[in-house]
Amino acid sequence: MYKRALLAALLVLAPSLAWAACPGTTRDTTGYQRFTVSTTATSLTIPAGTDLGIATVETGAIYFADDGTTVTATNGSYAPSVSAIEICGPQLGRFQMIRSTADSVVTVRYYGLGR
Repeated sequence: MYKRALLAALLVLAPSLAWAACPGTTRDTTGYQRFTVSTTATSLTIPAGTDLGIATVETGAIYFADDGTTVTATNGSYAPSVSAIEICGPQLGRFQMIRSTADSVVTVRYYGLGR
């Protein structure tokens, strides 16, 4: 129950995190993706006009890389279940994720400057 409440709070706060990351700008949602992250490194499909993504690890845990290196189940930055990852600018195109031990569910909300 605690994890569900924390996840709900993160999902509510994710849009406000997008604006906090870029103060003074108006942001529009440019897209949304839901991934089942397994044993193969997964990259993002970035909607046009996007310069910010907020990834939420809903279940399981993942390793991720945003510097162009190939992520593996033992190489990368660790993100536990019910955590959020801010992905900005060129990092979006380099972002990869893979499960830690069991399949994970990750959602990503994409944002761009207001049109």
